[in-house]
Amino acid sequence: MLTLPRSKAKIDRFFTGKKSTTNMEESGNSHKEGWLYKRHSNFVAHKWKKLWFRLKDTKLYYGESEQDLIKSLELEGCELAESSIDKKEFCFCIKPHKSKRIYYIHACNRDDQNEWMQAICFAKATGNTTDQSQACIIQ
Repeated sequence: MLTLPRSKAKIDRFFTGKKSTTNMEESGNSHKEGWLYKRHSNFVAHKWKKLWFRLKDTKLYYGESEQDLIKSLELEGCELAESSIDKKEFCFCIKPHKSKRIYYIHACNRDDQNEWMQAICFAKATGNTTDQSQACIIQ
């Protein structure tokens, strides 16, 4: 289970620290953004595609670039877990609530993986209006 910072100052530092590429003024109330790899599957093969991700409120937007965020995932009620698919390190998966689809995401290093998972967990917790005690349990 991941532990989130408890004080507002530590949370702000977490989301605006040196390793984060978040620019709060440019991206409104964006929590975190940056390059990650998403596993793309078709009937023949699986590929990892580099995409820009932006976490804003309870949604994770992604696309070819910062300006081209054409898809999104609703994080409220989602399941979040580390993964070792395709023998890739630093992977995690997101399964949206009431969906059979699983999104596999790969970070470049362990710190980025942990930061993204914590940020998603925090977004999930802040958007969970029914039971916040279960919002940040990572399987």
